[in-house]
Amino acid sequence: MKATRVVLAVATTLVLVSLFEASTAVAIGPTDQIRGHVDEMYRLVSNASERSASDRQMAVRKVADRMFDWPEMAKGVLGKHWQERTPSERDEFIGLFASVFERAYLSKIQLADAEHFTYLGEAIEGNRPGSGPP
Repeated sequence: MKATRVVLAVATTLVLVSLFEASTAVAIGPTDQIRGHVDEMYRLVSNASERSASDRQMAVRKVADRMFDWPEMAKGVLGKHWQERTPSERDEFIGLFASVFERAYLSKIQLADAEHFTYLGEAIEGNRPGSGPP
């Protein structure tokens, strides 16, 4: 449980950094981009009657794939051990990491109340956006 939280925290940080780097060329800010993806996920999981569970899961996976840079996150999680892995080991780890992260993240989305989800703001330092107080 504690290891899962550590991996989730590290992965979330890496995701935000990767996502914020990619969003600098986009007209909307990083928080708005994340808000759009999270809102879409909430709509998908809350409309249970519209789709089967597997269809919802697949739709949510597509949103997650747009939000997260799985290879970069996996590389960051492994740190110095990434270089020691073969390309096939890296690919396998990326897939496993994405699956574990998605299950943990999506379970939180399903449990959280969308109306009480708060975005604290963003701050841009130099040419790299990051999370921070509004």
